[in-house]
Amino acid sequence: CLKVCADQLAPIFTRIFNRSLEICYVPSCFKYSTIIPVPKKPSIKELNDYRPVALTSVVMKIFERLVLSHLKTIMDPLLDPMQFAYRANRSTDDAVNMALHYTLQHLESP
Repeated sequence: CLKVCADQLAPIFTRIFNRSLEICYVPSCFKYSTIIPVPKKPSIKELNDYRPVALTSVVMKIFERLVLSHLKTIMDPLLDPMQFAYRANRSTDDAVNMALHYTLQHLESP
C-alpha cells in the first residue's frame, strides 16, 4: 500500500508528476490497466453479456486527480455561469430554476 510509505514516495512522485507536466508526457508504465470482464446481467450466456472494466494503476489515478484539480481551478472562472452540465454543485434543477426566474422577470417588466 502506498499510504504506508507516502512520506518517502511523495517527493519522488512529485518530481515525476511535475516533469510529466513540463514535457507533456505521461510515462507508459502509468498507462497500463487491467481489463476485468463484469457481467451485465445475472444469466451469462454469451460474450456480449459482459462489459469490460479497466482497472488503472493507483499512481495514474493520483496523477489524474491532481491534474483534474488543477484544471478545475483554472477553468471554473472561465466557464459561463449558465453552464450547468458537468459542473460540481450544478444540476438540471438549477437550469430550470434559472430559466423560470428569467422568464418571470421578463414577463413582469414593462
